[in-house]
Amino acid sequence: MDIKAAIDYPRFSIKFNSTAEVFYEYGFPFYLIKDLERKGQQTQRMPLEKFLGNVNAVCMTKQTEEILANADHRKSGGSAGF
Repeated sequence: MDIKAAIDYPRFSIKFNSTAEVFYEYGFPFYLIKDLERKGQQTQRMPLEKFLGNVNAVCMTKQTEEILANADHRKSGGSAGF
């Protein structure tokens, strides 16, 4: 998985109160949600206009030592060169 795919992948978050509730973004693998529900977890999909977190990342590839950057598509902004 490259840096863009990793940042763009749907996320989940757990809210701990008296019970744990799993919130997940649209596109999160359905079989994982169903597995959590079978184990007794409460799940809830986030509305499309909401998102979980914000990531900006930079990495260097081992093979070519190329520097890669990506900004989260969930918010405004983007990566820029130097």
